Amino acid sequence: MTGYTTVPYTIAYANELVDEPILFEWHEYELRLTYRHPHRSDWVNGILRARSLDLRDRPKARGSERMRKLNVLRQWKCMNHLLCQVCGAPATDPESGRIPWLLVPTVFERTGEESGRTNAPPTCWNCIPKALKECPMLQDQAMLCTVEAALSAGVLADLYRARTPAQPLLWRHNVFVAWDAIAYHPVALAVAQVVELYDMRPVPEKDIARTHPSARVLRPQPAQLVGIPPVGVDQPGAPDNVRPPVTSPPPGISQVGR
Repeated sequence: MTGYTTVPYTIAYANELVDEPILFEWHEYELRLTYRHPHRSDWVNGILRARSLDLRDRPKARGSERMRKLNVLRQWKCMNHLLCQVCGAPATDPESGRIPWLLVPTVFERTGEESGRTNAPPTCWNCIPKALKECPMLQDQAMLCTVEAALSAGVLADLYRARTPAQPLLWRHNVFVAWDAIAYHPVALAVAQVVELYDMRPVPEKDIARTHPSARVLRPQPAQLVGIPPVGVDQPGAPDNVRPPVTSPPPGISQVGR
């Protein structure tokens, strides 16, 4: 855990990781992904969710932290209840009712001047200084804003094709699948929930400097909230609705982070 004094709430521990093979099964006249021994709770809105355990409160059982791995259950819980990804407490500011959010380009896709999608949960005001100080990615290219609301938009998922029913073949890695893109639900394995942020307001630079003077934070560009240009390069071999959108996209699939 070099460089970190706290293991963020959403980070996985070694013994929480579940590596269970997936396969295709026939379900209502189509193939869909499943586990060999499925449970009803494996699916969320018709999409298979990657399995994980929650052993955070059992230090002797959880193993060592895996700083590059997210715990799927805790990430989902943070999105559902707007919990801080660092400490797990409610992130909403009780005075203003707004939610502070730290963003970086790799986990954010702009959908409008004051809206965008992300698979990164919020960060409460108390944890923002620590996050900016200890996370190298945030030190390099962070954007701090507050939002009025965050609504579930879909999932970040890997998409599979059936080489044979017992041999799923990875087709696309880490793509956004909207809840209403039902044609892709049977072939998606969700690894994180994605929310759409509304009424995003950048925190003034003077306030950021007061919170953490040494942090390097991207300035918002004119006519857009964050300095992230819209992506318009097609992915070779991908159908039209499986590539990053140029503007606000129709319901479907697009890249949201890597």
